[in-house]
Amino acid sequence: GALPLPMMPEEATCRCSLVVQLLSTRPARATVDKAAFAQLWMLSFEDAVQDLAELGSPAGLAYELSFNKFGLRICFLGISQNISAYTRRFCRRLCNHHSRLMLMTEIKASVVERTVFDANRRSGLSKLRKRQIEEVIRKGSAQEVSREGKAFLSSCSGALCLVQGDILPKEAISLVGDLKALFDAVKSQSDEVTALPAVPELADIMYKPFWKPRSASLCSIPGVQLISDSCGRIPR
Repeated sequence: GALPLPMMPEEATCRCSLVVQLLSTRPARATVDKAAFAQLWMLSFEDAVQDLAELGSPAGLAYELSFNKFGLRICFLGISQNISAYTRRFCRRLCNHHSRLMLMTEIKASVVERTVFDANRRSGLSKLRKRQIEEVIRKGSAQEVSREGKAFLSSCSGALCLVQGDILPKEAISLVGDLKALFDAVKSQSDEVTALPAVPELADIMYKPFWKPRSASLCSIPGVQLISDSCGRIPR
C-alpha cells in the first residue's frame, strides 16, 4: 500500500513522504477522561507548532497527526532535501510538548473549542458520550493534559516507519535512528511497564491524511520545476 498523496502529474517527482506509526495500546483502552486529555494534548501541540508549519509551507512541507486504535500516526510530506530536518524538529518538539504544558496556567480557549468541535463531529458516539467528553475537555487543566501526553509517549512500545518517493535508503535509515533516540528518551523517563501492542497491517495505517497546512506546495520552491514537473505546467 501507499500513502495517498496530493494530485500530481504522472512524471517522476522530487516529492517524498514519511509515515511514523507509534504503537501503543493506550488509545484503544482509553477512558473518557484519558481520550479527551490525549486529544487536547495533540491539538495543543498543533497550535504550538504552527510557527514551524508555516515556515515549512513555502518549501512544500506539511504534516498530519491522528490517533488510531494502534497508537498515533505522524505523516510528513516534503522533498528529500528538507523532509529529514523538518521531521527531526517536529518530533523533538512533540516529545517536549508535555514539559511546556506543565508550565502553562491553562489550555488556550481556541484549542479547547476545536477539541470540543472535533469530539462532537465524531460518528458512532451517543449524545450522552459526547456530553461527557465535552465536560472533561472544558474542565481539564494543562497539567492533566501534560501528564496524559507524557503517559502516552511512555506507553509506546515500538513504531512502524514507512518512506516513499525520492529519498535514499541511507537517508531514511539515518532519520529513523534519530527519531528512535528522541522517543526512547521520553520512554526512559518512565518506569511504567507497557503491554505489547498489536502490529497493524499496512492498510490499517495508510488511510488518507489531511495535510497541514493545506497551502504547502512545491511550486513555490525556486528551481524545482527544472528537475520535476511539480505543477504540471512545463510545456510538452
